[in-house]
Amino acid sequence: PRQDIMVPAVTMSALLDRHGITRVDLLILDVEGAEIDVLRGLDFARHAPDLILAEDAYTDDVEAFLADCGYRRVDVLLERRFTRDCLYRLAETDLAP
Repeated sequence: PRQDIMVPAVTMSALLDRHGITRVDLLILDVEGAEIDVLRGLDFARHAPDLILAEDAYTDDVEAFLADCGYRRVDVLLERRFTRDCLYRLAETDLAP
């Protein structure tokens, strides 16, 4: 049966800072529908990944959030019955037309 539990958590940027990571080439997110929550914890001014691979449930929520952060979807890498994996590229690093 499903139950709520309390677990310690930190934002993505706090985790990167804790480990001295200043550059992220590729961020892969598959957190069962909490992708936007994780992305909200990322300081894009300091830790903007060049590429983000994010799972979504065939909605445009993640794409819209990332578009506001300067990303565009460049491909759908995998489609499943209820979810898909989309690849986003930061516009300033975008080399493709």
